Amino acid sequence: MVFGGVFLIGPGVFNVKSNLLVTGPPLTGDVGDPIISSIFDQAGSNITFAFPVAGELNYTFSKSKTQLFFGNGLEDILRLDVPIGIGIRKQLRDSSIISLKFISTPLTLKYWKDPYVENEAREKTELNFPGLRFRWSKIFKSGFDFTTTIRKYSFDEENSGDWLIQEGRLDSKLQPLINRDGYVYRIRLFYQFNLDQKNILRPAISYINDDHKGAAIANQGYALNLNYLHRTQKYIFDANLRFGKRFASADHPVYDDRIGSFRFGAAASLIVPVKIANSNRWNIWVTADYMLENSQITFFDANLAVIMGGLMYHFDRK
Repeated sequence: MVFGGVFLIGPGVFNVKSNLLVTGPPLTGDVGDPIISSIFDQAGSNITFAFPVAGELNYTFSKSKTQLFFGNGLEDILRLDVPIGIGIRKQLRDSSIISLKFISTPLTLKYWKDPYVENEAREKTELNFPGLRFRWSKIFKSGFDFTTTIRKYSFDEENSGDWLIQEGRLDSKLQPLINRDGYVYRIRLFYQFNLDQKNILRPAISYINDDHKGAAIANQGYALNLNYLHRTQKYIFDANLRFGKRFASADHPVYDDRIGSFRFGAAASLIVPVKIANSNRWNIWVTADYMLENSQITFFDANLAVIMGGLMYHFDRK
């Protein structure tokens, strides 16, 4: 039996542009403007500091090749989504690994109850985002890796369109079209090419189905990702490029157009081993990430730029 894990901690800065998001862990302040002059304008940029804590604890039963684990990941934090997961991994006879992870969101994201409000202070609501994730890696001793995720999208208070109805600018019969509650589904498949002992390439394709109750908010699409990893004894360099398209299911009743969008992202991370207090289990890490969403409707344009860094610690004890 082996008890192990990895943890990282460190400060960061987020620059966020969004007409929908207010704040979320690990941010220390709001990135959404409470008052906007027009629901036809792009959001302004807001900068705030962050102090993320990420990591995983795991307990491995060596004979059965089974592992229990608990924690969260840096990749989710970069998306301002901090799910806490508990799950189980199992190595099969063909050396492939399957895992099942239950996801909860004790640290919730905050959005506007009704984002379509002009010249008045908008009120906040919390988004609960629990779910389930299944992963099958090293499929049949190959480089294929498959992940599927289902999560429930549930706002404490979902009042989208209330203000426009009061102002006589939206028919109440059309309000269900912009309901944001629902389920989101993700399917991801990648293949790992071991170019040599130091270089790894991982192209990936993902299918996304945001099955919100409101047909004008619901959308489907795909994402392409290319990951490059360079690993030496002195450092690890990790880089990602992401492209994607989303297609809304129906016209938005406020804009008479669809929210379909193009998404682009790029990220790079550097991990350098260091010795602290006579221990070789430490690393210095720094990461930068950029995401752009260009929507057919200007109000839904968004982008996110992040830079973070700090210390990482890994351990295992029998």
